[in-house]
Amino acid sequence: HVAQPGEEFRLGSALAGPGTLITPGHIAVFGTFGYAEVAVYAKPRIAVFATGAELLPVGAQLEPGRIRDSNSAMLASLVARSGGEPVLFGALPDRLDQVTAAIDVALTSCDGIMTTGGVSVGDYDVMAELMHGIAEAGEYNRLPSRVLFSKVAMRPGSPTFAAMLGDKPL
Repeated sequence: HVAQPGEEFRLGSALAGPGTLITPGHIAVFGTFGYAEVAVYAKPRIAVFATGAELLPVGAQLEPGRIRDSNSAMLASLVARSGGEPVLFGALPDRLDQVTAAIDVALTSCDGIMTTGGVSVGDYDVMAELMHGIAEAGEYNRLPSRVLFSKVAMRPGSPTFAAMLGDKPL
């Protein structure tokens, strides 16, 4: 039970590669090899919100014509599982001014934005209106912006959009 020289790591090999989640074990290895500091990135902060006047908080009593906002919690969980830090903005009404206000706040405090709802072709689908505006103008709130895609080949879920608002994904 004697470790031979070079058994754990070969000369010049990486102690941790890009994208590695640093664990206490990594900290010990870095210290073993004399690294008091290493360059790392913070977890990305991802804003999460849903749109729809029909949405209720998960703990609310159901009302006729309304549903609970289960998608925001699911998206937040997926963000966390993927190594990000979800920032829940809650459910927003189908009002473009309130949605853009939330996006503006998210752009100053988060690294990306995930939304659910409002991208189809209904009268109140404000995210679709916002995305079409970005596609036409090539900007959002004076930020150079572009639509990455505006539909996907799956059912349900085909009206799915993605864009870059400056350097942040929406």
